[in-house]
Amino acid sequence: MEEYLRGVAEYSNRPLHRQIQELLVLTRDFGPAAVAQAVRRALEAKAFGSDYIANLLRQSLAPRIAQPPMPLRQLSLLELVPDPLSLIEYDSLLLTGSETPKEDDTHEQ
Repeated sequence: MEEYLRGVAEYSNRPLHRQIQELLVLTRDFGPAAVAQAVRRALEAKAFGSDYIANLLRQSLAPRIAQPPMPLRQLSLLELVPDPLSLIEYDSLLLTGSETPKEDDTHEQ
C-alpha cells in the first residue's frame, strides 16, 4: 500500500488526503482483502487513484460470463478460413519515399 500511495502522490492530480479518505471508504464497503487485491492490480498497471480502485472493485462484483459459441445451421460455415491479415498497406503509409515492403520481406517479431 505504501508504494501505491507514493504513486498516487506523484501521479494523481488530486490531494493525497482525499485519495486516502476514498480508499478508506472503499475498504469499509468492500473489505480490506478486496481492496488490497485491487491495489495490487492497479499498481501492476501503474493506475494511480482511488477511482481506479473503485472501478476494479465494481468489476469484480460483476464478472463477465463466457458465452457458449452460437450454433450454426450450416455446418459448412465452420470450415471457412478467413484471409490472413496483411499489414503491408498500412506499413507503406508510414514509410517515407519509395520504401514499400514486399510480402516475403515481412517477418513476425
